[in-house]
Amino acid sequence: MDWSKKKTDLLNILGSRFRSLSLHRSKNRSSYLAVDPHIRIPIILNTVNVTQSSTQTIPINVNNNAEHIKAPDNARHRSRRRKHQQRFSKCLAELTEKYPPIPAHEYLKDDKSINEDSKKSCYSSISTNSEITSCIWSKLLESREDLFKLNKTLEDLDKRLERLSSNMCSKYNSTETNRNNMTEYWNWARTFHCRPRLYAEPKSIDSLRSLLAEINQTKSKVRVIGCAHSPSSLAMSNEVLISMKYFDNILEINEKDMQIHCESGVLIRTLNETLPQHNLCLPVQGSVNYLTLAGVISTATHGSGIQYGSISSYVRSITLMKLNGDLQEYRLEDDEDLFRCLTCALGTFGIIVSVRLQVCPLFYMELNQYSLGFHSLLNTLPSHYSSSDHFRYMWYPHTNSGVAYHLTRINPQPISHKTSIFSRIFAWFRYSLIGHHFCEFLFYLSLYMPSLVRPINTFYAKLDGKSQHKIDRCDKLFNFDCLFRQYASEWAVPLDQAVSCLTELQQSMEVHRSVHFPIEIRFSKAEDLSFLSPAYGRQTCWINTVAYRPYGVDHSLHRAFFQAFEKICLKHNGRPHWAKEHPLKREDFVRLYPHWNLFQKKRQEFDQNNLLINDCLQNIF
Repeated sequence: MDWSKKKTDLLNILGSRFRSLSLHRSKNRSSYLAVDPHIRIPIILNTVNVTQSSTQTIPINVNNNAEHIKAPDNARHRSRRRKHQQRFSKCLAELTEKYPPIPAHEYLKDDKSINEDSKKSCYSSISTNSEITSCIWSKLLESREDLFKLNKTLEDLDKRLERLSSNMCSKYNSTETNRNNMTEYWNWARTFHCRPRLYAEPKSIDSLRSLLAEINQTKSKVRVIGCAHSPSSLAMSNEVLISMKYFDNILEINEKDMQIHCESGVLIRTLNETLPQHNLCLPVQGSVNYLTLAGVISTATHGSGIQYGSISSYVRSITLMKLNGDLQEYRLEDDEDLFRCLTCALGTFGIIVSVRLQVCPLFYMELNQYSLGFHSLLNTLPSHYSSSDHFRYMWYPHTNSGVAYHLTRINPQPISHKTSIFSRIFAWFRYSLIGHHFCEFLFYLSLYMPSLVRPINTFYAKLDGKSQHKIDRCDKLFNFDCLFRQYASEWAVPLDQAVSCLTELQQSMEVHRSVHFPIEIRFSKAEDLSFLSPAYGRQTCWINTVAYRPYGVDHSLHRAFFQAFEKICLKHNGRPHWAKEHPLKREDFVRLYPHWNLFQKKRQEFDQNNLLINDCLQNIF
């Protein structure tokens, strides 16, 4: 019997079965990144040694941080494991049927690569009449629960398995990058998720460059994710997902020029804690501070203030690593058109490594909050957004009620935050118990009784509409609680069309009778530094609407109103917020953005293979 030929055929069949298991999860040609972590396949060595230490098997898992990965124990994963075990058992049954068992003495007699000690060990543990299946197959095809290392001696398997071995054994065990695969990643609202075949957290420039080289070789789609707060799938990828969480250092604080140089993964929250120590602060902020600096720049995140732009308008330079590994700092004076593309690029030009940002002297703000009717706001809108530095309005749908927030900049001053025990108890009762938990419970009931929405909005309009005066540091008043998980849609409407847009929106609520509060109305100046900023070239009124998901319940009650809202805003030349869900296509953006084609041309120079374009962006570009 020609055992060497039989062994070669056996290995080829095993390799073929391995690929079929890999491709079951993905049709992408880089299938070694697509293997489910619950599959564990044995590798047969070139030199089969029948002693106890001979058996080597590999786990198909690329998390180098864990010695052992325990599969999630839930019904969905148990079902998946059963299916894979059945498929694997079928593979083994076919192998055993095609190649019947070989007597131990016949196998060992012709294989000169096995030393005499191993043969003696085998003969002492296997009787003359026993078959090799009972020992060797049981070892080679061992349990798939405690397997740890790849074996680098797989010369008989095809090139694909060789690439798998080299990548997983040498690259994936690098301490420079944390990696994991086949784990679900959700956004904060849990409205979108992805299951990347590879999730990586590079810790250095070199590890990031090596990762991009690997992505270029396999032509895998890649996206960079920050804090996943965006209520859209903009940062999601089912192939490769990169987090820059370890790039979180503040590299330089220039108090004289009032500029900071930060790595892309630094949090806005960190800047709010650090900059005041140098008598500096961010000029504007959004409602949430748990965001990365690169994330807020890439999506033109904004605050409110007719004299202030989005955070993208304060960028002075961007250090970007292109997909080919080149690292370069880009400034406005070097290439104006390219820089205006990079300051709001949606993550489509490369990986942002660091940013230079213009900041301002530290300031405090004086808050004047009071109830203001919606119709009164529309009749006197210019006087409101121009009478304070940062004005925003919270409208409570199905009522003529709302709350006006006037924030005026003042010089820093000592503030005592000491409160009595009674004040803390009242604050917990008012803002946590009533303002959050009871509100969530009421909106949960409204999913089954939509008629409750109107009285809920009315109750909280009265509760929140009480007059309030407060002085605090700027970031303390810029940021506020967004309550619980929610669907969200926000559009930037030209300021001169804001009143007509809001009027038509109110009229639509005669049909849609279960719109959740609040509809947030904010303002910003016309921008010229970012071609893709929704406020580019025009003063802007930002209109944001939400639909709560109490206790994480999925529902579609909001869809009809959201569609009407999007249609009304588009009718008034509105542009959607990049970090939020929208239905627009490429032809819509060509009409809305005067430099869209120039942006597209520049983007293709950086990403010719569209590796940075995910499902969310493919209809846009």
